Amino acid sequence: MMKRIATIAVVAWLLVAGQARAAVTSDFLQGGVDTADLTTYTFSAANLGTADAARYIVVCFHQRAAGTPTLSSASIGGVSATIVAQATLDTGGGASNTTAIVIAAVPTGTTGDIVATWSAGAVRCAYQAYRLVGISSATASDTDTSVAAGDPTVNLDIPAGGWTVGGAISGTGSVAGPVTWTGITEDDDTNLETSCTVTSANGDFATTQTGLALTADYTSPSFSVGVFASWDDEGAPPASTGGFFLLLGSLRRNLAPFFAFVGQ
Repeated sequence: MMKRIATIAVVAWLLVAGQARAAVTSDFLQGGVDTADLTTYTFSAANLGTADAARYIVVCFHQRAAGTPTLSSASIGGVSATIVAQATLDTGGGASNTTAIVIAAVPTGTTGDIVATWSAGAVRCAYQAYRLVGISSATASDTDTSVAAGDPTVNLDIPAGGWTVGGAISGTGSVAGPVTWTGITEDDDTNLETSCTVTSANGDFATTQTGLALTADYTSPSFSVGVFASWDDEGAPPASTGGFFLLLGSLRRNLAPFFAFVGQ
């Protein structure tokens, strides 16, 4: 009986060790717009979703300015955020469009300030926020940017079980939307007054994607900027056939005295 119990326990442990990769849980939280002509924009008491020890918040920021500012820093719920990628396009006459993606580990709180500080004054600022649980770290697996007269488009690598997000801005002096996304699912499509259109989209992928085409298809694109990033999931212990038998052999050698004892 004792031998049977021990065998069942070891088999159960092996099953747990070889379980499938954990999936990333993602939620689009909301977007926001401010047209206050500031250098630092604060979106107060923004929804951060359910707290979790493994929670990350990803934010796409966009600006339209009379100059060419870039994102200098950002914070989410009082936590300093990492700037994952950003791109700026001079739209002529000293004006510009910019999009940036940032990430921060924010384990506590259901609301918090989302803050963007630009290197100079921005006429308008917008954001979209996402809640993530289950990514391996804040470091992106792949990033890419697109600046173009037409639609922003890239080819992005996404790990199996991973997650990706894209943010874009287009237009100068007139709106460029509505927007239809290719490759991932649209979450937000908003006009910044009547000067441009910002948008974001995201997607979860069970299998590896190599050079996946991602495009924000604007109705009337002009001076477009797109920024894209992907993250890996937390992963799981090795589950390959070779790794399994190496593990089994090790267990057999190390647990032989235990089995001999319980078999008495």
